[in-house]
Amino acid sequence: MSRLLITGALLLLPVLPLHAQINEPTPVRSQGEQLLSYREAQAMSLDTFLNAHPDMKYLLRGRKAYLAGDFKEAHLALERSARYGEKLAQAMLAEMYWKGEGVPVNKARAYAMADVAAERMNQPFFIGKREQYWAAMTPAEQQQAINMAEEILGMYSDKATMPKIAQVLRNSKGERNRAKGYGRLLTRIIAFNDDGTIEDDIRPDAFHAEKFWEPKEYQKFKDKYVAAVLRYGNVTVRMGDQVQTSRQRGDSAEPVVEPLDKDGE
Repeated sequence: MSRLLITGALLLLPVLPLHAQINEPTPVRSQGEQLLSYREAQAMSLDTFLNAHPDMKYLLRGRKAYLAGDFKEAHLALERSARYGEKLAQAMLAEMYWKGEGVPVNKARAYAMADVAAERMNQPFFIGKREQYWAAMTPAEQQQAINMAEEILGMYSDKATMPKIAQVLRNSKGERNRAKGYGRLLTRIIAFNDDGTIEDDIRPDAFHAEKFWEPKEYQKFKDKYVAAVLRYGNVTVRMGDQVQTSRQRGDSAEPVVEPLDKDGE
């Protein structure tokens, strides 16, 4: 396992319920950078978009099942998301193995999943969770986790999963480019959801943003988005005509609701 020495401060991170973080794509501004606009979040919520991004599709499906108390369905969906390299899904699976939600308690596998979730070393929360697990395990459990390293990395690491999600994005690129050509003549996209409903207020430039379709840009976007959602600091979330900003006060982030210009994107 690729473990490292970290400061005690990380180990003192408050336990934040991972399943509380992302319900559906939400507009976010973090540290002055617009990570996801209202229109982009709207496009990401489309079934057409999610069917082309199975990592996000099954992450959201798994969280919905988890909140409904259907842990077995949650595990199945999160497992599918995790195999496309979704780090938040991997971290959520780790927590389920640790607690025995939908699966038998397996602390060794929980640690191994947390370790691969933290492999990019850019999410302090994931690293902190991994170290919390390690410190609470017996020597025998720690050895079990080390023994299953090759298996876990072979299924969930970036090396194993990035080619898969890249292929999915490439497969949809031809159709996307044809739609993009038509989209230049339009100010709105009409999209059909899986249940037959129609969305007719989608901006082509939001749907076709490069950060959603180029594999490396997509990974960078998701890393920043998850960091913004998980971090304790300034995170601005647009909800309707209001914006909610989390500001760090002590060891918690208290929300402050402020008015937002309705014409903002």
